[in-house]
Parts: sequence; structure tokens; C-alpha cells
Amino acid sequence: MKRKEIGFTVAVLILFVIGYMGTVHGNAATVPKDKSIHLADNSMFIVLSTGEVYMTGKPFPLSDVYDGNFLPMPIGVENTRQLSVGKTHLAYIDGTLTLYGIGSGSYEQITAQTDSILPSFNSVNGVIIAHDIVDVACGHYHTLFLDSQGKLYSMGRNDKGQLGIGKTTRQNRATHVLSNVAAIAAKGDTSFAIDKEGNLYAWGDNGYGQLGTGDTKHQNKPKKVLTKVKEVYPGGKHTFVKKSDGNVYGWGNNANGQLGFKSSTAKQLSPQ
Repeated sequence: MKRKEIGFTVAVLILFVIGYMGTVHGNAATVPKDKSIHLADNSMFIVLSTGEVYMTGKPFPLSDVYDGNFLPMPIGVENTRQLSVGKTHLAYIDGTLTLYGIGSGSYEQITAQTDSILPSFNSVNGVIIAHDIVDVACGHYHTLFLDSQGKLYSMGRNDKGQLGIGKTTRQNRATHVLSNVAAIAAKGDTSFAIDKEGNLYAWGDNGYGQLGTGDTKHQNKPKKVLTKVKEVYPGGKHTFVKKSDGNVYGWGNNANGQLGFKSSTAKQLSPQ
């Protein structure tokens, strides 16, 4: 592609994003609002205020269909209330509070004993996972979702305890984890939940201290980490939270200074 054509393509993409984006998210790092952008390893998903979803790049198991898109294109998913992207799957909630899954279900992260790799997104809504769902968060190969009663469920890969069910075996059925939950988040093999009192719980991969438990032991059950938490932003190997007083705390991998501390400590095992 010629330099002028590349410049034009980038300019169009920037204008599209500026015109339609609200907030930018990684793999379910926050609870998205009206308009949002969700980043995967090699692709980007844009949820418009109308509920329509657009995509750029090369999306996980569908690279044979979408081989690198420079310009945003619709994927045939509409009426989207919320969306979250994992390593090889995505999940979204529509206006009827129905949760759908699209992509690979190789670890049962989408639905029971079904590999729902789809030949195309177009005119395909995916498989129904559950109803009456208000929040969803995808890790690499696991899925968390929250119903309207504040009950948190998990399914999928569980080798590091990321499902929070007290064991490390894969689950091909949604399993109840916590109640009285207000918000959830996931990234990589980590999982987080904020309850209605503002208590933060963490579980899963803890090799870099990213759960904030003061050690590097993986957790297969939710462990209370902080109180008075408003938002949580997991990065997979490091984590940030915003508390109700507006202060921001971080912990986990700091080998490249990603926590923003003056200290050059490689791992921060507890909130600071």
C-alpha cells in the first residue's frame, strides 16, 4: 500500500473513532457505558450508541474470514448493551438482557460442550449463554457474568483458579461464585468483583502479585483485597483501582515501571 493510501486510511479510522467512541477498554477492564471501544490482541471492537458493533483488524478465530481490516466494518451484531472481548471469544448483552457468546468455546468459556467457532459474524448473533444478565467480563479463556440479582457466575478455563470456585478444574456449566455483586472485571487469567458495599475481591493468576493479596500464590476462591472501591482496572499482570475518595492504587508487575511508582521494585504485592 502506498504512503498516501496508508495516511488516508489512518485518517479515516481516526475520524471514525473520534466520532463514535466514548471510552476505551481492554479485555473487560471496566463496565462500558453508552459508547465504547474494546481492544483484543489483533483487533478492535467498537460499540456505537445505537448498539451496533463494528470491528477492525484480524479477530481471533475468524482470521480466515476477516484478514486484516483497516476500516471499521459492521459484524452483524446489533442492540448491544455491553460487550467484552477475550483471547479467542467475545460475549455481549443485548437490550433484552440476554447474554450471547461468539468465537471459540474450546475451554467452555462460551457455552456447555460446544465449540461455536463461526464462519462469519454477518447475520450471526452467536449462542445464547444466559438471560437476565447485566454485566459480563471475559478473561483470556474464561467468562464472568452478573445477573440482575447481583449473583456472579463463571465458566471456562480454570487452571489458575480464575473461576473462583475453590478448585482448578475447567467448568462447562455456569457456576455461582458470589452474591451481592455490583461490578465485575477480568483480564488474562485474573478475575475481580466489587460488591455493593465497595469491597474488592480478587482471584486467579497471582504470579506477579496482581491480585493484591500480599503474596504470589494463585487464588481459587475470591479473596477480599480492599474496601471502598469504586472501579477496578486489571491489566493481566498488574492492577489499578479507583477508590470512592478518588485516590488511585496499583499493584502487581512493575518491571517496566508500569505502576508509575518512584520505586523500581519489580513486583508490588499489595495496593500502594
